[in-house]
Amino acid sequence: MRAIKLDQIIKERGLSTKDVAILLFPHVGHPMNALYRILNGDAVLDANQISRLAAYLNVEISELFDGGGWKGSQKEHILTLVASDYKAEYDRNTGAVQLFHNNSLFHTDVLTSKAITFDEFIGYLDALIINHKNK
Repeated sequence: MRAIKLDQIIKERGLSTKDVAILLFPHVGHPMNALYRILNGDAVLDANQISRLAAYLNVEISELFDGGGWKGSQKEHILTLVASDYKAEYDRNTGAVQLFHNNSLFHTDVLTSKAITFDEFIGYLDALIINHKNK
């Protein structure tokens, strides 16, 4: 499983847990409680939260993760992930997903669930790639 060691990131960068909580949970009544659920392993960050954290830290998304083969970047509302000769583009505004192999589009979809975690999204992409390779 690809994990973000948020507690380590907060400690190493000398971040305020209150600031991180407000950044990640801007619409939650008790952001510190939500952050502690993440830090305790009771919940995980979603793709939008990971994107906000990477932008706040001015790092590539892939730098937040412990392991995994995907490398990511974001330009405005488009999250781009690359693994080997595969590339995925996710539009955070519309939920549209495009998956490419050697720059040739082979899959499009629209994710309608706002509740998908980033790890679930990577699993979704990995499954599509396995199906593509088996064709």
